[in-house]
Amino acid sequence: MHSRSHRARMCVLTLIASATIGLPAMADEAEETDARMTAMMQAWEAYMTPGEPHREIARRAGSWKTTVSMWEAANTAPAVSHGSSEVESIMGGRYALERFFGTTPWGEFEGLGITAYDNFKQSYTAIWIDSMSTGIMGAESVTISDDSIEYTGDMPNPMTKSYDRIRSVETWLDDDTRKMESFVVGPDGAETKNMEILYERR
Repeated sequence: MHSRSHRARMCVLTLIASATIGLPAMADEAEETDARMTAMMQAWEAYMTPGEPHREIARRAGSWKTTVSMWEAANTAPAVSHGSSEVESIMGGRYALERFFGTTPWGEFEGLGITAYDNFKQSYTAIWIDSMSTGIMGAESVTISDDSIEYTGDMPNPMTKSYDRIRSVETWLDDDTRKMESFVVGPDGAETKNMEILYERR
């Protein structure tokens, strides 16, 4: 009996000792997990939080009348039309949603665009769809200044069955007037201005 009781006590002591030895390791693992969770939350917080660039986007919110000038070729007179633009700041100021209405030689025109500042890329990004296409066009900023943003992107050309390189510049002329200029970039790097939109706040 004594031997069995002794062995039982030894087993219990061994289990207690093993558990006690494992406690520091478990505590270290828990601390590492907490540190990883904290770092992850901080990273996502930085990614999702609007900042000064998003306030720049929010300036676009409102109703605008537009004057659109389009050039078919260099050194020619532009075709001029008028329209309207409604811009809304959405998702807590993270994005600007634009609904554009106008006319073209082919009839009524409707466009929809979303502009964002991507905290991850540290750049402005924009996408655009309209009633004269069936695709989604995208552009990303390459230079940013106090009053202008320069973008580059690709635009499909159904005639050549290829994409044209596009450079566009958005410039604030004052708090209630802004301008968007678009240029087609040729294979040799030469540019041809193909469009200009003047936005005047209503």
